[in-house]
Amino acid sequence: MNIWNSLPIVTKNIIILCALMLLVTSVFPLLEPHLACYYYQSGDFRPWQLVTYMFMHANVFHLFFNMMGVLFFGGQVEYYWGARKFLNYFLVCGLGAVVLHQCWTAVEIHQLAQYVQPENFATLLEQGKEMRIASNHPDLPMLQRILEVLNTPMVGASGGLFGIMIAFAVMFPNAEIYLLFFPFPVKAKYLITIFAVVEVFAGLSNSASDNVAHFAHLGGLLTGLIIVLVWRKRGKLFL
Repeated sequence: MNIWNSLPIVTKNIIILCALMLLVTSVFPLLEPHLACYYYQSGDFRPWQLVTYMFMHANVFHLFFNMMGVLFFGGQVEYYWGARKFLNYFLVCGLGAVVLHQCWTAVEIHQLAQYVQPENFATLLEQGKEMRIASNHPDLPMLQRILEVLNTPMVGASGGLFGIMIAFAVMFPNAEIYLLFFPFPVKAKYLITIFAVVEVFAGLSNSASDNVAHFAHLGGLLTGLIIVLVWRKRGKLFL
């Protein structure tokens, strides 16, 4: 309880809001498609999803691990920056995450579209989930895969969290972090570098069974890195 009471206001409220969003969408599942972020060419995309997706989570485990990161890293960073600067930073990193994810999705869809007839791809974009595809259609597998990519939304605070983690690593590069099931501590600068490398390889492998938005994580991290390096150069990193 003492740890919770000592948390700065924005860090605490991010955790509360994310928990409430998971609870509300579990009780009212029809809300989820309106709040998760879809690809911009999907018929389910809405502009406000660029923000609301940051507070959505797929399940309790997804929420737990993200919020543990926000609790540990976010509290430390917000202590130095204050509420307004920390909140703005979190939101901007979240936007950077969704932008890179959208760009990567566009590349993936473009690659898939090369294997279908242009008129079929145009019809798919126009009709979306309402498109009826005959079982013997030669483009069926690729069209189904494009539909899957178009209609798989992104959720989670991971983009903002990766931004927070890179800020922590730049501010406290030699801070030692203890991980579960790991016998010795790892310095923040090495831990975040390992995370980044893993995300790059996992994202480029593009496994169909992998439903993690790795490029969203990288988008949040890169956005945060640019911001904190600019602030450090201007002497504003700890202000």
